Amino acid sequence: MKIIVDFSELRPGGETGGVKPFLFALLKRLRTRFETPPKFIFLTNSATHDEVLHDLAAPSDELICVRRSHDAPLPAASAFAPVERIMIPVEPDLPIQVQADVFYAPFGTVDHAGPGVPIVSFVADLLHRDYPATLPPSGIAHREKTFAAAVERSVFFQCNSRHVIDRLHAEYGVPRDRAFHTYNLIHHRLADDTEAALPSDLPDGPFFFYPANAWLHKNHDTLLTAYRHYKAATGSKAWPLVMTGHDDDSMGERLETAAALGLEDSVIYLGFLEERSLCEVWRRASALIFPSLHEGFGIPLIEAMHFAVPILASNICSLPEVAGDAAIYFDPRKPLEIAEAMRRVSSDDRLRERLIEKGSLRLRELEREDFVRPLAQALETASQLWPVPTVAGIALDGWVSSKLCVGLPESARHGGKLTMAFVDGTPEAHLSLYAFGMPLGSFANRDLFGREITIEIPPGVKAVSAKTHNGRNLSPQDPRIHSIRLCSIDFEPTGTGEKIRLVEIKQ
Repeated sequence: MKIIVDFSELRPGGETGGVKPFLFALLKRLRTRFETPPKFIFLTNSATHDEVLHDLAAPSDELICVRRSHDAPLPAASAFAPVERIMIPVEPDLPIQVQADVFYAPFGTVDHAGPGVPIVSFVADLLHRDYPATLPPSGIAHREKTFAAAVERSVFFQCNSRHVIDRLHAEYGVPRDRAFHTYNLIHHRLADDTEAALPSDLPDGPFFFYPANAWLHKNHDTLLTAYRHYKAATGSKAWPLVMTGHDDDSMGERLETAAALGLEDSVIYLGFLEERSLCEVWRRASALIFPSLHEGFGIPLIEAMHFAVPILASNICSLPEVAGDAAIYFDPRKPLEIAEAMRRVSSDDRLRERLIEKGSLRLRELEREDFVRPLAQALETASQLWPVPTVAGIALDGWVSSKLCVGLPESARHGGKLTMAFVDGTPEAHLSLYAFGMPLGSFANRDLFGREITIEIPPGVKAVSAKTHNGRNLSPQDPRIHSIRLCSIDFEPTGTGEKIRLVEIKQ
């Protein structure tokens, strides 16, 4: 089986939070769950292409860089295993070119999933619907567009908790039988038998630990306010607060807040830590404090259980589902409630012991669940399903530049006729039609204006590709290359006499 994995949204370092280590661990295990190991075709960006190449790709895989990112240079193409190449811009029939059986969208983006391939999308959370105030308007708009496309085109949805399944059903009407959950049980990547140098600023005594990027929904400012109350109530016995996460402007602002509250000597920021250094911090942490306003899962809770660290966590979203009775919960919007939870845990040895014991039991309970199997089954099942018919490569006004791809309805299993109607074009341009690389017909544009062409489609064809030649720019006000201009595309299944309108351009 050939699986396209779209990593074009993958960011360097810790910018994507816990999603990156989860996806890397998931795909490494996924490869072993098929009787015949699948071939992964990774779509990458220039900033993280080498990371995917060295950490994930097998010799039988292929990497296609589809986007330049972070001013990083494009990778060099290579014919050696694994094959590497560049496709910028992405051609709409990419899945057909590589003969993919299924498209996996680990960041929920289906822009590169051309027609003719079933899609399985991963949904980590619905932050844009649940806490829109934590995102800029552009971020909300981008997420809404991404979710709308994924909901329309995906056959299955992978969610990282039952909570996310419930929210996806409530907000987008996705049937529950099209969604499944895979818990982010990736704590074993933190090998506790390998020592690394301790961060120099790590306290010698007990401390609270909060590993999180400084995104607004991670609620750092409320935590800092709560910590100030805790420190005032506890005095010299107060534990320091250690934070890690991506070093960006937002984290800098959180540290400025800590200084403004007079906490610069008690709040310790270690930056983004690689996994070996992160292990050392977990080994020495005395309690996890996790005041997030919104989570789809909550990987640090699992890591805390793994390292026998007591948990204090928000009482909302997925966190109670993950931690069960192995945590002290609080309302993350109430600083005094957070401060009291910190005081209780830091002053009660027996309470910490009970939380550690319950965490160990909860982790064993979660580990009984195979978090890779549901995804393997979904990909296998999806590869046998007919993809949702879509069209790519046609502008809103009907112009096609170099390539277009038309997904056919499931009634095409038995073959049929495809009719394309044209209204305009570049006279010297030429149009060629293909199905799975096999030519279906070739036409000169000058013979198409104001006409229709009808092509016989063999049984089982899921999508038809069209390639145009000799297009050119027709207007200084329009920078596009113009070749042909469509007004409609129809499909007539064999033996029905009924036409299905696939494309209609309003002139």
